[in-house]
Amino acid sequence: MFFEYARILKDLQPKAFIAENVSGLVKGAAKGYFLDIIEALRNCGYRVKASVLDAQWLGVPQMRQRLFYVGFRNDLGLEPVFPSPLKYHYTVKDVLPHIKLVKFSGKANNYKAAGLNASPTIMANDYERKETAYFSGGGWIETMQGERRQFTIDELKIICTFPSDFYLPGSLSEQWERLGRAVPPFLMRALATVVSNQLLKVSINA
Repeated sequence: MFFEYARILKDLQPKAFIAENVSGLVKGAAKGYFLDIIEALRNCGYRVKASVLDAQWLGVPQMRQRLFYVGFRNDLGLEPVFPSPLKYHYTVKDVLPHIKLVKFSGKANNYKAAGLNASPTIMANDYERKETAYFSGGGWIETMQGERRQFTIDELKIICTFPSDFYLPGSLSEQWERLGRAVPPFLMRALATVVSNQLLKVSINA
């Protein structure tokens, strides 16, 4: 898919581009593929850099790492930029004050206070159709009233920084999957802001 992206990029030649993939692409055996992608994007006529960004330090109450590529067309003379981490992160309790605890995995005693931590990564395949459903390898949430369950879709929208009225079609598992695969809007906003500000330098100096 990335090489098709490069083909389109070469034909359209926009001033800048942003592309993303899983953070595992820069680890282990996959790193060779990552370097091939960088070279392909640069061969389209762009200065390209890549960085792994953690959503929890960019306004998203969720621990989520994604790999981003940023490129500026060579003739602009701009270097790719990425947002700096904030000095704070939002916790689950900041956005969902009725949640007391988050159990991250199936390991015993692996509990995290909602007021201290961001949510674990929401995975596309975490939703299960059963009475006690789990997320992130066998975890659950506990409300202030002592109820133990998985996140609702409305709660997931907040954890993923989607508007509460954002429409998601399909079954509950399909809606969960879409949220689990999506780049959190607040994360993309942070990156798009620094990229657009860099482009504005060209317009102001033109």
